[in-house]
Amino acid sequence: AVSLYLTKVINDAQTTLAGPINIAGLTMGTNDPIVIRLKLDGAAPTTLSGKVWRASGTEPVDWNLTVADSTAALQTAGSPGLIGYLSGSATNVPVALRFDNFVVKNP
Repeated sequence: AVSLYLTKVINDAQTTLAGPINIAGLTMGTNDPIVIRLKLDGAAPTTLSGKVWRASGTEPVDWNLTVADSTAALQTAGSPGLIGYLSGSATNVPVALRFDNFVVKNP
């Protein structure tokens, strides 16, 4: 199953803002790409929205998760990044994770 959650990290402390939620009907297999879209909008608070779908499918109209956060330390320019996570209870190890076509843009 594929899960999505939105987090923030301040001084190496991670806090979950929204989720996790399982994406209905979405599973991953070997070499089965998915698309993850994150949108940040506004300041104090900043609204974070995220969605995920199979790359061979159509982008969903609705966001899977949306949350607002006004943490002062995060109301300035930052750096985008990606991180993979595999649950400690996973039984299908080892897993190779590859990121491709990482794009950050200001509309």
